[in-house]
Amino acid sequence: MSKTKEVLFRKVVNGVFEWFENGNEDSDGKYIGEIKNGKPNGQGTYTFPDGKKYEGKFKDGKEHGKGTYTYPDGVKYEGKFKDGKEQGQGTLTTPDGFTDVGEWEDDYICINYR
Repeated sequence: MSKTKEVLFRKVVNGVFEWFENGNEDSDGKYIGEIKNGKPNGQGTYTFPDGKKYEGKFKDGKEHGKGTYTYPDGVKYEGKFKDGKEQGQGTLTTPDGFTDVGEWEDDYICINYR
């Protein structure tokens, strides 16, 4: 795996997201970081065309491990990811100061009703 920072672009081809060495920064997602087998692997930053950003670990082209999503409206999720989804311990914080801390599964916080 390369420890140097490389660039990939993510775009939809035949209804499926794929990684490419060339792309358009205005319409495709842009990844800067470690790459293995043509996909993000290791530490990197992925910026979506809408301004959302993920900084953290990747495995086989998906968010996997510890990372942070920052949304254009200021909402932030910091925590663990598995196979591209929020999974495990994490914290969601909104610009108005609301914080939700807990276990996440498939992008949703687990709520125990008693």
